Amino acid sequence: MEFVEKVAMYLKISDYQLASLEIMNPDNLKYIQAEGMDLISKLCDIGLQEAVEFDDISSCSELLNYICNCYNPKLALVSTLEQAETFILSPKFTIILKAMQIVFIKHPSKRAATYSWTLNLLNKHLKEFHKFPEEFNNKLTEAQESLLLENDSRIRNIFIYYSDVSDFYVPILNEFVTQKQYSLSNSDVALVLEIGKQERILKACLVNLLGQPLIYFDLTWSPEAESKNPKPPRKNRSRLQLKKPPMQTQILKSEGRLISEKVTQMISRVNIDKSFLLKWTERKCTQQPPPLTDFDEIEYDEELEEEEVQIQRLALANYFYLIYVEDLSSDQIPMTYTTNHLFCVLFPLVNDLLIEGHQNYLVIQKGLLLAQKLIGQLSESLGAEFIRGKIYSTFVERLAEIIIFSESKLIRQLGLSVMKDYFWVFDAPGKYMFFQFILVKVHHSGLVGYLIGQVKECIANALNGDGGDNQQELQKQFLGDNLSKLMLQICVLKDGAATDLMESNDKIIAVLNLLRFLLLRDGVQNESGILKEMSKINALLLKPLRTGLDLTKAHYKLKLKEIEEPGYKGNKTKEISSTSEVDMNIIIGGKEVNVGDVPIEEQMKVINSALLNMDIMESLLVRVNECYSSVASK
Repeated sequence: MEFVEKVAMYLKISDYQLASLEIMNPDNLKYIQAEGMDLISKLCDIGLQEAVEFDDISSCSELLNYICNCYNPKLALVSTLEQAETFILSPKFTIILKAMQIVFIKHPSKRAATYSWTLNLLNKHLKEFHKFPEEFNNKLTEAQESLLLENDSRIRNIFIYYSDVSDFYVPILNEFVTQKQYSLSNSDVALVLEIGKQERILKACLVNLLGQPLIYFDLTWSPEAESKNPKPPRKNRSRLQLKKPPMQTQILKSEGRLISEKVTQMISRVNIDKSFLLKWTERKCTQQPPPLTDFDEIEYDEELEEEEVQIQRLALANYFYLIYVEDLSSDQIPMTYTTNHLFCVLFPLVNDLLIEGHQNYLVIQKGLLLAQKLIGQLSESLGAEFIRGKIYSTFVERLAEIIIFSESKLIRQLGLSVMKDYFWVFDAPGKYMFFQFILVKVHHSGLVGYLIGQVKECIANALNGDGGDNQQELQKQFLGDNLSKLMLQICVLKDGAATDLMESNDKIIAVLNLLRFLLLRDGVQNESGILKEMSKINALLLKPLRTGLDLTKAHYKLKLKEIEEPGYKGNKTKEISSTSEVDMNIIIGGKEVNVGDVPIEEQMKVINSALLNMDIMESLLVRVNECYSSVASK
């Protein structure tokens, strides 16, 4: 009987002891060396696949390791990689990885292509077979929720795979470090070049571990937090008992955080050329990078160049997020680069996070926090070219979308904070162009109104001489003709008196506040040049606003009166679930709501709230007119 068939027969009847004796017999070594690929296939497909008992699984593992030690390393690697596909979702996958480790350590040439083919394939398995469950997207918004959801079996499987793969790298990295030291100490040029290729491939594959699905998890950690220990009941306390200070405890690290720390530490071990990843980012991320190599569509090629190894942009973005925001391996950023250069190199990765974040709040949060950190570290102001550039204009547009449309209050607030920080790192021409860009691209009253407040502060600095070394440029951009142009752009009701004042409420109030400030602060001196534009502003904004307020208030008061009438359908004396047939839309929380779709008591609150906003606008309008009349009479 053939050697392989004989072993297969023992495995089919689950006699692992006889199979072990047959394979371990020194006389059969020649058969293993000749038919090792078939033997590995039978051992895994029949033996390991069907093994249930711990001893049987251990026997299969020992036999597989023995065969890999005896067989041709290159062919053994091909065979174990094939088996990895079969066991990718099985707990027995660890056994296949252990065998692959043996092949790697034993491989005679250690060609860089072998690293590329194998390690990238493992990363591909991770991305394709261990996807983040879609139903959990936008739910991991708090650390407590993250820790709870980590107990889901699908997420546990993701972390188990990460743990297995990271353990797989450990002996490879140990050997790499040893070989690196040997090549340098012995001046072996050929080995130095080969080690250099291995370094780049190992680095790329390790960074790719930080991409999908790990990027979808909460990777934050606070080292200390005050425990909220309740006081014991008074009757159990001694009168002389001293009140102890609150204990300082460590918050549990999530599985995602632990994996991130382990991977970044491994990258640090292999990242001898610390500028490599930054250079790769600078070279590749300013344009659309080529797609990752599809290992299902190419044949194994021992001459595969390291250029075929691509780093996932999301993985790279997560790596620099961990460095800058989570302070992991912060020594991996060379000190020779200026903060402005690092900003330019890394900012495209912020866009990748914000665009990918439509699926997951935590990805958006990573992008916003990374942007905030990069902006906060700038040592020099940014010029107007950082608005005109595609990368930066895309960032502002996406940031505005997040602020306006995100369902998470935390994300909206963080986005607004980033928007403010970004506005204030520009020089005077940059700030002016930033606001012009927002006026063209964004039509949300709240966001435009908020930025009008920031522009008002710029104008105040120009008038008060608080611009420092840039005072002259600040005055040029925010006073005189440029300010006149800006005021005529914002002091407009888009539909005249028929404009929906509730929808435009925030912008109108911000504009009126700005006009009032200018007339009070600069009405007499007219350094800003506002007076020469007041006749146009009166025609474009003040008069139509007066008419619009009168019409809108009358409309709301009429509807309120109808609801309050005793005979009106849906009277407030009825059940609160009753609704009226009021046909009137207003903006609530950024969404258009028909007043008739809400309970009667809520209708009254909504209309009264709208009337209150009208009163605020009217009082500001009256004050602006008074200030203008006072200045004009002098």
